[in-house]
Amino acid sequence: MNLNKVIRKQNAASNRFTFSMCLIFFSLPVALIISNQANILFILYLVVIELLITLAILARMNNDLFSFKYDGYRIKVKDGLFKSTSNIICDKVNLVHAEKADKDIRIIIITKSRFRNKYLKSIDANFMKRYPYAGYHYARMKKIYPENNYCYLVFRNGGYKKYLFLNELFKQCVHADFTDEAIEQIKKSRET
Repeated sequence: MNLNKVIRKQNAASNRFTFSMCLIFFSLPVALIISNQANILFILYLVVIELLITLAILARMNNDLFSFKYDGYRIKVKDGLFKSTSNIICDKVNLVHAEKADKDIRIIIITKSRFRNKYLKSIDANFMKRYPYAGYHYARMKKIYPENNYCYLVFRNGGYKKYLFLNELFKQCVHADFTDEAIEQIKKSRET
């Protein structure tokens, strides 16, 4: 897959969606004014439709926003419109796992410390049930190093931009283990 071409297509589709929703957003009030049908029921419908359009635009922007920056020893990740930046210290990453494929890929990172990140969650039974293959690798790590406390972080937003992030993790997190699925996704993104 040519990753840059796919990301450009994803951005173009997002821009087309936003433009069409904005066009509908501004044309509906104009149509109401031109038709001279300004009774309470039509105005109420218009307000509800405008709110739904705004929510759709915000949901799409939230789903498409994903940016990261490597600054020497950590990666700063902005995942979603309403989340703050997550800091991932590369030396503390133990396991990187990828689930699903293409635009719906999820990247699961297991670390051995919290490093001032409020989005990191402690591994519990719910994690083991939701991500069984990553849970299997966690159980193996816990047997080898039982004294370490592990946390995880899941990246869902961003579409194909997460493939660039996965490549960056592969380059910078030299002490981390990568599952077979993560390596397959890295190979898939690197072939042109």
